[in-house]
Amino acid sequence: MFGLFKKRNQASAADDFAVLSQQACSDIKEKWVYFNNTIHFKAGVSLAQRVEAFAQPVSQFFRESYPQLSLSGSKTFWLITFTAIAESGTHPASEVSTAMAQIQKQYGPAQ
Repeated sequence: MFGLFKKRNQASAADDFAVLSQQACSDIKEKWVYFNNTIHFKAGVSLAQRVEAFAQPVSQFFRESYPQLSLSGSKTFWLITFTAIAESGTHPASEVSTAMAQIQKQYGPAQ
């Protein structure tokens, strides 16, 4: 009987995490579009370098606005950030994937 309540609470926590993740993704996507449209880089600056510049201030926003999500580690932050960039449509999916691979290679496996 008590197992029923445990499964329900786990499902509720997963639902809460999903809702928070979607909201964070939407907020970060909005910030990315603004950043992409207002900050101009020299020719030859890769998308990975642009994402790194964006990630510094947005990671603080993420920690302050979504502390529950930030507790799950940097992997969640990077997944949400790259999902937001991909969903924004500012760059082709292949370019976003390449940037993600470059950042992962540079920083190692996310925790």
